[in-house]
Amino acid sequence: MAAPYGYKVHAAVCTATSLSVAWKVETAKDPELPVVPVLLDSVARRGFAPDVCVMDRSYDVDVIYDETESRRIRPVVPLRQTPAVKAGKDKPPACEHGEWTFAGSDAERGASKSRCPTAECDPQSVWVKASRLHPLIPRNSDRFRTFTTSAGHGRARVRRFEAPVDAAPAAGAPTAARAVAR
Repeated sequence: MAAPYGYKVHAAVCTATSLSVAWKVETAKDPELPVVPVLLDSVARRGFAPDVCVMDRSYDVDVIYDETESRRIRPVVPLRQTPAVKAGKDKPPACEHGEWTFAGSDAERGASKSRCPTAECDPQSVWVKASRLHPLIPRNSDRFRTFTTSAGHGRARVRRFEAPVDAAPAAGAPTAARAVAR
């Protein structure tokens, strides 16, 4: 007989109210990544239309970005140190004038615009296709920091949601939760 693994509660938590709007309980041995699309669909069926989904670093994989963006929800996920990141492929474009600055994003186009800091280059701006390395909400932006810092709305609210679940004797396993911003 296999040893029991316990259970995990996967939850989508509203950042405005700190209330769970969708959840799924699975055994602790089950993978977490397939639960994200299930939760996002459940959130939509319940009448919520999130703009942003804040997740922890373990969800920094291409499939999560694709699943989230396909639902017109912007993923906010801290970057894992993969070989591509170590090679600097996550950095914005640069020229002899310095690192280019974020100049907006277009969800329909699926890209973010970067501009030369002095506007002396030709072209003065370029569109960078959205991906795990270059999300539509750039990691160095104030908006990204709003969702990921304790002063912001994202992970701090999820941690408050997780606390009672972690402390429950019947839970027996840590939780995995995603914040959903309105």
